[in-house]
Amino acid sequence: MGFVSLRDGLDLSTAAGRLQIGVLSVLAAFERDRLRERVMCGLQRARAEGKQLGRQPYLIEDGQLANVDGLSVRDAAKVLGVSYSVIHRRRLSRKPRLSERSFAPETGADPAASESRDVVA
Repeated sequence: MGFVSLRDGLDLSTAAGRLQIGVLSVLAAFERDRLRERVMCGLQRARAEGKQLGRQPYLIEDGQLANVDGLSVRDAAKVLGVSYSVIHRRRLSRKPRLSERSFAPETGADPAASESRDVVA
């Protein structure tokens, strides 16, 4: 059983059809590699020229964020004129991480003793 493409005129049940598909796949791989080379050269040139790559950072001050603390993420984004993902990311960066929070405080623990336990040699 073989594959026959009537639109493209390819019949993979014959040697000539398999040759055509092989040549087309090699040409596609060649084009993909050339495109990658051009992109990498462009990135290298931009770095050499000192251009900053990537999205421009949004500078949201703590005061601005404090002014919109009571608002939803989307409403705060509208007020500050940025996307809601910027506000969401900024609010998450202000919260302590789960690993930094403890559910129950240690009672009677010496702070100096706990610091010495965390030191890895």
